[in-house]
Amino acid sequence: MAEGLERMLEVLGGRELQRVVVWRMEGQTNEEIAARLGRSVATVERKLKTIRTIYQEAGFRVDVGDRDKSGEDCQARVSR
Repeated sequence: MAEGLERMLEVLGGRELQRVVVWRMEGQTNEEIAARLGRSVATVERKLKTIRTIYQEAGFRVDVGDRDKSGEDCQARVSR
């Protein structure tokens, strides 16, 4: 499992993208991540879109930062 997580983070390259994924996996909202980064929520949403694209191109199945039926943020889930 640790190797899989390491690979997931490695494929992202940038430290900030890696931090966003880790915080999403911990269940933090876009608003909480934005506050931690000192960025806008829109910036975090763009980063999540970038992360989805990178993971899809790398062959990972992704569910990062989407909302469930109740409108609540879901935790990040990535698998191969």
